Amino acid sequence: MSKQYRFCAKDWDGQTIRDYITAASKDEASDLLRKRNLVLLTLKEQTPLEVVIKNKALGILFGLGYRPYRSRDLMIFCRQFATMFKVGINMVQCLKILSNQKEIAALQKLIGLASAEV
Repeated sequence: MSKQYRFCAKDWDGQTIRDYITAASKDEASDLLRKRNLVLLTLKEQTPLEVVIKNKALGILFGLGYRPYRSRDLMIFCRQFATMFKVGINMVQCLKILSNQKEIAALQKLIGLASAEV
């Protein structure tokens, strides 16, 4: 029977990755991560209660519109927003422009909501 493991690893670019993996054993999970070219830092088996709580919480968050995004997306957003704001474009217009950017698709809905609030 497969178990779920929480891990922390580094990729070859030095980025830290914290995620979950499903495998039959701790050794298999470790091997799967190595095959993905990740350097394992920590690996911990999740208890059944932890798995249920995590899945329920994610279900609620996704229902509310939460979508995970990468720190790279946030960096691009901040740089583009700062550049437009420096040249005199007002905040609402900056947010509207950025909500249509394909480079930061994971943030589009959040930016749109922020624009509506401002």
